[in-house]
Amino acid sequence: MPQWRGLDGLVFTAGIGENAPQVRQRVVDYLRWSGLSIDADANRRDAVRIDAERGNARIFVIPTDEERMIALHTLRLLKEQRRTVELTAARA
Repeated sequence: MPQWRGLDGLVFTAGIGENAPQVRQRVVDYLRWSGLSIDADANRRDAVRIDAERGNARIFVIPTDEERMIALHTLRLLKEQRRTVELTAARA
């Protein structure tokens, strides 16, 4: 049986990862060969930690705020562009 060495955890996130316990169950079932094991009750309850005690790695469901991340990245890019424009103007 193959095993992953050094697998500390598996994280489910975003729309499907956060809202589809049946998908999480299927993914972990598919990866059962790696020693992952899911706590079916915790998975159904959408708990943050859903691994079973007998598993060899932790499994988490972590909420994301995708719109916030897009806004933060956009703001960073705009600030960088503004600095570039200001530097260019200062050299002229």
